[in-house]
Amino acid sequence: MQYSRKGFWLSQAAAAGLVALLVAYSFWKGTGGLLPYFSAVVMVLCGALSFRALFHLDEIQQAEYTHIYAHGALIGVFATGVLIPFLQTQPALLQTLMDIQFRHSTTRPVDYFIAGFTLLLVTQIIGSMLVQLAMRLKSRA
Repeated sequence: MQYSRKGFWLSQAAAAGLVALLVAYSFWKGTGGLLPYFSAVVMVLCGALSFRALFHLDEIQQAEYTHIYAHGALIGVFATGVLIPFLQTQPALLQTLMDIQFRHSTTRPVDYFIAGFTLLLVTQIIGSMLVQLAMRLKSRA
């Protein structure tokens, strides 16, 4: 693919739109139905669109985004390594967070696995955003 800023933003906007639809669907449908399978398909499509967006960048921009993601993912893994032992020492807080995520009381091990995996992904995304913010602030100074 050739360099195209428009193609990059279209792919990123499509991925963000799919995530917004998934969130809206989860609030509308709740925890029943085909939500886990639907969520998996939507997340694979978002990943593919985000990966495709990288090919619309030139080599320097690709290296910058790879750098941002790698450092953000590292921050996310370390944050998860701190949060999970903390949550294990606070069973009441952990159960409250599980009830918020699944909107019902749950003690199934698979639900805790899903919550832990979700926590890892969310902390990586937040870490990447923090690294990108730090790089933008550094370039303005």
